[in-house]
Amino acid sequence: MSWLNMPNTEQLDSGRLYLKTLSESDCGEIFRLTTAYPEISNFMTWNPPANYDEVRQKFLANRKTEDRHFGVFIKETEEFLGKITVRNFHLMQQDAEKNSVFLSFWLSPEHQGKGYGTEVLTEVCRYCVVDLKIRKIFAGVFSENEASQRLLKKTGFREIGILKKHYLKNGIFYDSVRYELLNEDFLMNRVRP
Repeated sequence: MSWLNMPNTEQLDSGRLYLKTLSESDCGEIFRLTTAYPEISNFMTWNPPANYDEVRQKFLANRKTEDRHFGVFIKETEEFLGKITVRNFHLMQQDAEKNSVFLSFWLSPEHQGKGYGTEVLTEVCRYCVVDLKIRKIFAGVFSENEASQRLLKKTGFREIGILKKHYLKNGIFYDSVRYELLNEDFLMNRVRP
């Protein structure tokens, strides 16, 4: 079965938040947040966008992939507060089955510290494990990104290693700390926000 044959959920519900598949109409909010808070990109593999069209072009390119890009919204106000992506899904690599995905995410600094990160990550892990029947979820963060490392651990991920000088961004090398979450560990220790 390929990723394209997997159930395509348009919206997930985590309690206080909902996650919906990003649409072109969300590009304005992504541009607004990433330019209002350029520090969002400090621990990401990308730099803040130079203009709205850059965000739109990236969105259009992402739409051609099998990745799932979700916008994170507060139910009560409909306010956009971040993005989480499920990517690198390949069930088969030649003769070996590899049933795993990789997560990347960011939330607006104005909404951090309210438990939203745990809520979003828990719901996306539930979606991957229960709905998509994924066996393992990976995540990687810049070694300096202590907040995301705490969030991953709180959600049940365990550190599996450090990739030294994994990223070269703006002329500086960064290490990447890698985490994994097995489906049985998630189901046994399900975190509630």
